[in-house]
Amino acid sequence: MLDDDVSCAFEPTPGALAFGDHLEAGRLDDAFELLEQHWLELWYAFDPSDLRRLLEKYAVGRVAGSGLVQLAGLTGADVRDLVLPRRRHGLPERARDRLGLIGQRAGDLRVRGRAVASLEMLRRCEPEVRALRGVLVDTTDGEANMWLLQMGISALLAGDLGSSRSSLLLATAPRRPVRFPFLARDAALKLALAHALAGDVADARQWREQAQAIERTNSWVEALVDDTGWLVDYLCCLEGLELERAEEMRRSKPSPLAHLEFWSVALHAQVQHLVLTRRGARAVDLCEDVAAAGLPVAGADGWQAVALDEARLMCRPAGPPRPDEASSTSPRVVLARRRDLYAVSLLDELTVSHPAEDLDSCSDLRAALALRLLRAQALIGTGREDEGWSLLVGTLSQVLERGLLTQLCYLSPRTLDMVAQSPLGQDPVLQRAAALVEEHDLPLVEVVEPLDGQLSPAEVTVLRLLRQGRTRQQMAEELYLSPNTIKTQLASAYRKLRVKTRAEAVVKAKRLGI
Repeated sequence: MLDDDVSCAFEPTPGALAFGDHLEAGRLDDAFELLEQHWLELWYAFDPSDLRRLLEKYAVGRVAGSGLVQLAGLTGADVRDLVLPRRRHGLPERARDRLGLIGQRAGDLRVRGRAVASLEMLRRCEPEVRALRGVLVDTTDGEANMWLLQMGISALLAGDLGSSRSSLLLATAPRRPVRFPFLARDAALKLALAHALAGDVADARQWREQAQAIERTNSWVEALVDDTGWLVDYLCCLEGLELERAEEMRRSKPSPLAHLEFWSVALHAQVQHLVLTRRGARAVDLCEDVAAAGLPVAGADGWQAVALDEARLMCRPAGPPRPDEASSTSPRVVLARRRDLYAVSLLDELTVSHPAEDLDSCSDLRAALALRLLRAQALIGTGREDEGWSLLVGTLSQVLERGLLTQLCYLSPRTLDMVAQSPLGQDPVLQRAAALVEEHDLPLVEVVEPLDGQLSPAEVTVLRLLRQGRTRQQMAEELYLSPNTIKTQLASAYRKLRVKTRAEAVVKAKRLGI
């Protein structure tokens, strides 16, 4: 209770208690001097609506420093006759004030969808933060840990999960900042989320458990922290194929927009869930709902800039590969294209390793594992069985060991039939994978354009020239082959395509994306 007109509950941090005492005693000058020094602490300690009422009652007509200006803007307080200071260029002199202001500006950028720009802003003062944040004494009184938290969130949404985990790990240091007591729990859950997105499910669960052991504060931020915990639990449930619990959670928060700046994380997870449970049409509707809400915003960067497009890729049925995706280096686009190639039995391109599937350097572990599964099955399908089965067993071992069970959807019915009929099917890894697919009725990569045999590179070349309108004589001249060789290659291609005429071959080749 501050007075008869304005009462509120707040997190009793040192700055919040002193601020309240000054107001109750009528020491307004002291209260606002403290506010200038500890505005960020007060922002997190008081509920924003309560803080707005306090400012509207006590700040009218005062000369505003940078702290009061920040809080008036954050709370939307209608502070009449506020005397604004002469605008200063640059940042405050005190390190603590600089970090607080930079962190707030970075957060504002992130809310506007510009996580990469936010990360760049924070990185410019990284050397100073590391110098100020001593091993034994944090000379910034907690502001450095707040900066580390902001750095971790911005890096996560910028797609730099390595930097995100490094910053958040430092922010979870055992000394709990008394000015920001919620920070330890928030940083632990953000770190759990970064691990979950990176595919480290075991580490995500471990940090989730550590966060649960940390006492919850009275700060309004705790509701946002709880939402991070919800996302971690949801992602871990999906990867573990705990689909009944995941469905209960999805129904409790059906819209990705409820997750504010983490809408992109929620959208990916919910689309994956819906596709996994054979509700592709609902996944498409969810993407359109997000687009109708104006997301991503104009000028967005990082994950938010591509999240909607990637979600649409996830719910797109497999079919003929699209030429405009052939040169993309995005792991998700590469994965969609290679799934399409497998679905139309164009396996030769798949047998060549792609940089995105390198487990040591990949930026998307889930995509890397899925790409390896597709390549393994392509190797088996093109007669390189020993190499293919070895890669398949090795990749499935990684999938099972890491608990990334959703990647089993990149197996095909044809592969599972071969497992059931082959002596190799006795391998415990293959048996476990097949059992999980059957137990959870997972959707698989279906071949939508079956062929009577794998097209050779030479046959693909003549079909491509056929689509371009070349005659057999023109093909022979262009490829430095005899007309009879071209005739033989076309005849073989026609047989594999199950067509009899040139027109039918052109139509089928177009459907296959040749």
